[in-house]
This record gives sequence, C-alpha cells and structure tokens, in this order.
Amino acid sequence: MKNLLYFFLITLLVLSCSRCKEEDCTDSTNPDCPNYVAPVDPCTGKTEVSADFVIEERISAIGAGEFIPTDTTLKERHIRFRAIIQGATEYKWYVGSEIITDVQSVTRFFPEQWAGSNIPITLVVRKIPASDCFPNDDGYDSITKVFHISQYLIEPNPLGDEDRTVQNGGLQGTYRLIQDGMQDSIDVGVSFCNNYLGTTILFENLDGQGTICSCDLINNPGGTHIDKWSYRYAEFGASGGGPQVNTEFCSSLWGALHQKQWNDVELNVTSQIWEYEGGPRTQTHYNYKGRKLN
Repeated sequence: MKNLLYFFLITLLVLSCSRCKEEDCTDSTNPDCPNYVAPVDPCTGKTEVSADFVIEERISAIGAGEFIPTDTTLKERHIRFRAIIQGATEYKWYVGSEIITDVQSVTRFFPEQWAGSNIPITLVVRKIPASDCFPNDDGYDSITKVFHISQYLIEPNPLGDEDRTVQNGGLQGTYRLIQDGMQDSIDVGVSFCNNYLGTTILFENLDGQGTICSCDLINNPGGTHIDKWSYRYAEFGASGGGPQVNTEFCSSLWGALHQKQWNDVELNVTSQIWEYEGGPRTQTHYNYKGRKLN
C-alpha cells in the first residue's frame, strides 16, 4: 500500500514538472516549445537575374486595349514586350534596328508590310545580383525571342464578295471541349464572317445538340458580333462583350474564347433567349475547357 502511494506521488510530481516545463518554454527558436517559429530562408523570393520577357498582343486594334501573351499575332497590331524582372539597373531592348533603353516594357505597332515575318526581339538586363543566394550570378543576362506576324486578318472584298468568311487563323477551327457534369467531350466548330452586324463569330455544336450558326445574309443572319479580338483571344456579344438577348440561339450569345500558346482552350459563353420578344428568358451558361484540334 505504501509503495502504491509513492507511485502516485511520483507520477503527480512528474506530470506537474512536465506541465511547468511546457508553460515555461518560451524560446521561439526551440522546436520543442509551443511558440516555436521556423526560421525563414533568406533566399525565399529571390531569383537569379534573368532577361526573360513576355510577348503580348493588344486585343483591340483601337483604344487602350488589353494585352494577351502570344507567340503569333495578327498583322497591323500593337505588340508589347514586357520584362519579367523588376527594378533592373539596365534594360536594353533590340527591336529590329531600334535600341530602346531604361524601360521595363516596349510597345510597337507592326503594319501590313511585316505580315508573314518572324521578328526577333532581344533584351539585355543588368541588376545587382543576390550573391549570397546565387554566388555564380554575375548580374547580367540576355535573351532573344522570335514571334510571328501572321497574314491574318483576311477579310472579304467589301465591294461584294459572296463569300463573307473572315479568316482569323488562330481562333477559327475545331475544338474538343468539355465542362463539369458532361460524360463525354464534344467537338465545337468556330468560324467568322461579315454580315450586317459587322464581323461575327459562328459556332457549330456549341450546345452539344448540333446547332449550326451560319452567315446568312438573306434569311435573318445568325452569329454574334465580335467586340474585340486578337490572334488567340476574342470577346463577343453586345458592346463590351455584355449581355445579348434574342429569340434565336445564334444571336443570343456573349462571352469569350481564349486559345493559349500551349493549346489550352477556355470558352465561356452565355445564351439568353426570349421565348418571344419581350417575354420570359432562358439563360444557359457554357463553361468549356479543352484543346484545339485544327
């Protein structure tokens, strides 16, 4: 009995001491303490000096516009070359025979005469290196990239071509797409034409039911007006790519199509159809992802 009593007393003493140690441990550098803070790697967030840059096409031929990364552009467009590294002591761009210094990005317009050309762009960068993290970094780097200016857009003769097809090159073609909830992918055709709306986008099988939007100049033409586009990106719908309502599916669409450099495709479209003009509306969203087949 006495031994059992000693055992309980010793156990209580050990528990008490352990609890005291836990409460007294306030060293934030000690991994055994509850307030331990792991040391931050001094090289976290630091990188070697790099002259890598992004080539971007403006998605609207006029106005301020937005820019989309690409390796191919439409002709007669503004193209921006943007260095990724910030705070360099020297930026030097070689754009054809032109040398531009001391700016992180450069935007230039490439007119019709450059269509079909491959254009090399070189960037030289100097920056004080993080030598403590990258002892072999000398703070200097240069990179040359080449982008292609396509022959597109190719538009019909405004004096009366019967064929009203508009060729974009980057966006026209067939896409294999799927969205959440679908068992199998579908193939969606994309083309463009000129009709009374201006340049319109036409879909084949967008709804998965085989519906075809055609450029019919005589019988109430279908399609949805292009608001702005580039070689790899298009917005369509009412002005600004906003809501469009119609009694016909092909004219009730608005959204955006983006075919990225690595062939990942996103197609987000909303259809808003009146049962009759001014009547109840049916709204359907298509949020597809996939790839371009051709």
